[in-house]
Amino acid sequence: LLDAQERVLFTRLGIFVGGCTVDAIEHICADLNSVASGQPFINAQFSILNVLESLVDKSLLRQIAAGDGEPRFLMLQTIREYATDRLIESDEYELLRPAHARYFLALAEQAEPELTGPRQAEWLARLEGEHDNLRAALGWAREQNAAETALRLSAALWRFWYTRGYLSEGR
Repeated sequence: LLDAQERVLFTRLGIFVGGCTVDAIEHICADLNSVASGQPFINAQFSILNVLESLVDKSLLRQIAAGDGEPRFLMLQTIREYATDRLIESDEYELLRPAHARYFLALAEQAEPELTGPRQAEWLARLEGEHDNLRAALGWAREQNAAETALRLSAALWRFWYTRGYLSEGR
């Protein structure tokens, strides 16, 4: 019962583990044109927020406010599994996984210097909210033998892991 844009975004949202922000959606999902059809994902009549709002209205997504007030979107696990299955069947899965890893590597590297500054609590909370996505990005890097990505991600996250008690997991 979803229109074409809702189906595409719903499927692409399966790449996220533990929810995501609008910024992550825009960088990973919305900028990637529909590979299978060659058609742009968002046309002039719609914005990404309209499509997200529609998915929330149809109870496929839950919207919550994160600690910084930015909206965060979550899927129930069974719904996410369904979306992920559809994504795996599509041609886009293998394009979204490295895009997901690149985005979360950039986030971790942006956070690293902030973890010792006056905004430490804010960045620790942000990384905590993205912890499942960071794990997924690191998992992809390990699966693909992308040693540089895995090492850069680990180097950027060590202080987060140490501070939040995830040091053995990080190791």
